[in-house]
Amino acid sequence: MDKTLKTVEEELNWLIKDYKATTDYKPNKHVETLNYNVVYDRKNIKLTFQFLMLPKEDSLVLKIIYLIRDNQKDYHQVEYPLSKIRTELNLPMINEYDYQRIHDVMDYEVLGDKIKSTVSQLTQGLTFTEVIRRNIKEIIKHGRTLRKIQLEKN
Repeated sequence: MDKTLKTVEEELNWLIKDYKATTDYKPNKHVETLNYNVVYDRKNIKLTFQFLMLPKEDSLVLKIIYLIRDNQKDYHQVEYPLSKIRTELNLPMINEYDYQRIHDVMDYEVLGDKIKSTVSQLTQGLTFTEVIRRNIKEIIKHGRTLRKIQLEKN
């Protein structure tokens, strides 16, 4: 496992203790994936923090994924890929200060024919873990809001 992902793992230990999160890790030649899964509201909501280590781009990205189960037991997925923050991605569960911090660490430049991050992977990882820590209650609350919206549609 990459050093940055190990640091993320250490920083998010509290998620396992406080929210009964489970983790899974998938190595690959092109991307390493570390997931933190939190299941709540009687197993109707699964919240996943998906960390993707992209070695070619020297970048770490985070996706916040909600898997919402409706009354018919169908699943609906809502994703917030933080890598798209510069395209006016709406993150209602993240406060303004942390939104700006994410925006700042998702800075890239083009070198030749490759896109490279201008911010170190470790800085990105630590920023993401701090954002999760400070906004976890709102992130969980947003999952409940998404489920309520889904139930109203059905």
